[in-house]
Amino acid sequence: MGSKKFQFTQVTYSKLMGLFIILFVFHNNNRSEHSGVIQLSVTEYCKFKERMLPRETCWLLWMLYLTTTYLSQTGGQDCRYIFNNSLLTTVSPGIFGTPGFGSRKYPVGRRCHYIFIGKPDERVEMKFTKFNVQGVAPLCQFDYLDIYAEVSDLTKPHIDTPLLGRFCGEGIDRLPNLIISTSNIIILDFYSDYDKADDGFEGRYRFINDSIYNFGQKKNLCDFVINSTEQRLGYIVSPTYPGMYPDNLHCSYTLVGKIGQRIKIKFIDFSLFQGGDYCPIDYVLIHDGGSSKGEEIGRFCGNYKDVVIYSSENYLSIVFRTQSGRIDTLNADNLEGDADFLYNRRGFNISFEFSDKFVKPAFSRIGGDHIQHIKGTACDVRISSRKRSFGTLTSPGYPSDVPPNVTCNYYLDGMRNRKVLEKVQISFKDFEVPGQMPYCYEGYLEVNLKGTLGVGAFDERFCGSLLPPNLTSEDSRMILTLDTHKSRSSRGFSSTYQFITDFGISGYSPEDGKCIFLYISRQYKDGTFNSPYYPQEYPDNTKCEYIFRPAVSERLLISFHAFDLGRTRRPCSSSDNIVVDQHDLKGNYTRINTYCGTQFPGPIVGALGQEVRVVFNSRIGSRHAGFQAKFEFLNSRLRKCGENITSFGGGGLIKSPGSPEKYKSYSFCQWIIKASNRKNNILVIFEDFHVEGKEQEGAGCKNAVMRVFQDLHQPGKELCGKQENQFFLSIGEYLKLEFVTSSRALGAKGFKITWTEVHQTNPLTGSQTSSGKGGCRGFTCKITKYCIDESLKCNGLPNCGDSDKSDEEEGCPQPGKFEVLHIAVGASISSFFCVILVVCGFYHRKKFRNNPKPPDNDQVEVRYVAASSSNNTADRLLAVDHAGENGSHKSSHISVHNATPKLPNRTPNQVPKHIKNPSIEKISQCSSQSSYSPSLTSNQSPKIASIPRTSRTPRIQKVSIV
Repeated sequence: MGSKKFQFTQVTYSKLMGLFIILFVFHNNNRSEHSGVIQLSVTEYCKFKERMLPRETCWLLWMLYLTTTYLSQTGGQDCRYIFNNSLLTTVSPGIFGTPGFGSRKYPVGRRCHYIFIGKPDERVEMKFTKFNVQGVAPLCQFDYLDIYAEVSDLTKPHIDTPLLGRFCGEGIDRLPNLIISTSNIIILDFYSDYDKADDGFEGRYRFINDSIYNFGQKKNLCDFVINSTEQRLGYIVSPTYPGMYPDNLHCSYTLVGKIGQRIKIKFIDFSLFQGGDYCPIDYVLIHDGGSSKGEEIGRFCGNYKDVVIYSSENYLSIVFRTQSGRIDTLNADNLEGDADFLYNRRGFNISFEFSDKFVKPAFSRIGGDHIQHIKGTACDVRISSRKRSFGTLTSPGYPSDVPPNVTCNYYLDGMRNRKVLEKVQISFKDFEVPGQMPYCYEGYLEVNLKGTLGVGAFDERFCGSLLPPNLTSEDSRMILTLDTHKSRSSRGFSSTYQFITDFGISGYSPEDGKCIFLYISRQYKDGTFNSPYYPQEYPDNTKCEYIFRPAVSERLLISFHAFDLGRTRRPCSSSDNIVVDQHDLKGNYTRINTYCGTQFPGPIVGALGQEVRVVFNSRIGSRHAGFQAKFEFLNSRLRKCGENITSFGGGGLIKSPGSPEKYKSYSFCQWIIKASNRKNNILVIFEDFHVEGKEQEGAGCKNAVMRVFQDLHQPGKELCGKQENQFFLSIGEYLKLEFVTSSRALGAKGFKITWTEVHQTNPLTGSQTSSGKGGCRGFTCKITKYCIDESLKCNGLPNCGDSDKSDEEEGCPQPGKFEVLHIAVGASISSFFCVILVVCGFYHRKKFRNNPKPPDNDQVEVRYVAASSSNNTADRLLAVDHAGENGSHKSSHISVHNATPKLPNRTPNQVPKHIKNPSIEKISQCSSQSSYSPSLTSNQSPKIASIPRTSRTPRIQKVSIV
């Protein structure tokens, strides 16, 4: 054939024959191929410009294609669409969908198969763009679409291969975001029932090269061995990355390097289903070694990015496992639903690299198995104490140059358990890290004394060549971080470390390894101390001492904020306890008190300028929460009160400071009562007592306390809360009361205490008495048989104690009981006053009846009196009463003006010279025809109204001062 377009090769003829056969077979079976396959095939061979077939042949193919398609859509209920990339000469993406998508709803009663076939070295990639199929997920009881992405052989039934998922409903949210086959085949099965129909679905597909899924030596679908001799660096991806990975996978990737090499992997992209804290569903497990028997570096699920992991030697193993049955535990609304397709399960893309240039971990030069490289890191080291161990720690490669672009963490962990707590001390012997303080831009060594990692979590940062100071951790861990990402060559550092015993107690410890702490006033004015490891349980069989040394003019105040040494019924000496001693003037320690159980001790105040020692003791096998207390060295801030009282045989009354107001915080009161005779005793009775606190387990007198010392050489009894008629009798001639409040005291009503001297001798003669046998010359209490002074009888105070009120009852007038004499005297006095009142009443009535009525024509004249200016007095108005000639008054009227009358050429305080008596001046004459009018203009002087009267001489009746 002369023309190129009519020259058929054997390959072209074979393809044409195959196309005819396919058309014929599908026509006979009432089926058709999808236009995306046949149309592309026909178009490929019938191009308009470079037609490879004759025009007549192309028209024949098109007619046969259209006829077959029509017959398949009208003549049967099943349909099949094949997308075979082997029929195409070029790789082109395509579109697939339900019959008639976009123009009408899909037909009912259909079963359609979509077969996507790539070349042997290809995978099928598929993404749905629209989806609306009748049914409700996950049951899909009406219409549905099944996806098979793990088909490897078309000669076997595809329903025997794992099902990726069954889908229905509206929207693409519950469909995989991207689907990639595990081989070169994907099959879709679409089913619609004979009821309703919806819009259907539409998607895009393409055939991609599968070279990215092949690395190293492939044993099966996802088992690989990667050797550094064949590939020094590259990528490891999950079997269907970045598409959704399938269920029930078990993949392994073993990386083998040369001797002396290390392996570095980095998570470029990582997205696995997060099933819980320990990744129970899907996970990647990394082992430091050539198999799963190696030490586990980590188990990963969820989402990660840029995570870097190093092997310790030249082997590394990666295991990838997936399962089914995922549940959306983060959304309560979906607990009953299938969560497999709600997450973007892309899988992973991990880079790997073999090299002998990676930094080697730096180990201590002294030590043993307690120093180890942290698996999976480039150069991180953990040093664990073996009880007060020590050694030398250096930077990688020291004394050679530090490798650039590395970050190494050093974790120094002291012991921390029920018996011991250690801190870390580090001392630098050589130091050179490029950079300049304080910024250290080129490189640095950070020190975290709290033992935490994080951005900006360091306590100190060093660079340059100056030696850093000696450092001690605040807890059992210290972390050093060496960063050289911007540095030039340098020696690095060399240091020594030591683990020292610590008990979690603030303060100065004069002896290393011993639980002894010293608090001196010039160093600490206040602070806290606690049991070992508080708030954790204290260790058993432990003794700790806390020594407090105030200045000469100061007193120590201790108040407990927490106290739990365990409930006990045994004496404090046989239980976990706290012993408080005070250094006396003779250089010995005297006991203040011993505390145990869970009842809070009251606030404690030491003697002026004297040392106080607190000792904590725990028994073998005992552990409890312990205690925490506050100490304060106080001088003027402490409110002092109280006195030394010497009895003269009687008694007295003691009230709380500020009574009847509430007592205040920081109060310290002492009363020491001494009997008149050393053989006598002092009795105190708490008549009224209300102090905050409660004497019971779990509570106590932690903010305010009253201590009663019946013997000055023994600890006092602590009281708080509400007490009624509580009484105490001294052992000897002395009794001491001590009232203390802490800084947290809120105040309460306080107390009223009666004290009484109880005589063991005759209070009159001093001779020995036999109380209760008639030998007491004073008063013998009826119940307690105490002998008290006679003057205390009937004094309104309880002086006998123990609810004995005989001193206020025997021979004392009792309220509410009246004798006959009292009644008679009262009745006589009342009768006398009644007679007086009757007489006065008759007299008063008779007097007013005899007085004549005022005359009807009586009138009042108002006169103005002006005092001389020298007297500097106010003007006055005098009311003058006038009587008629016949002694009767017909009317009266009083007119008072506040305005001062205007006198020509005179001030209001001036008096005319022709008036001899300046005390009275007649201002106006009375006229029988005139009357008073209150209307005045601003230029008029006030006028005095008058009423007709006789010429009788007036008399002064009333004076008003204006």
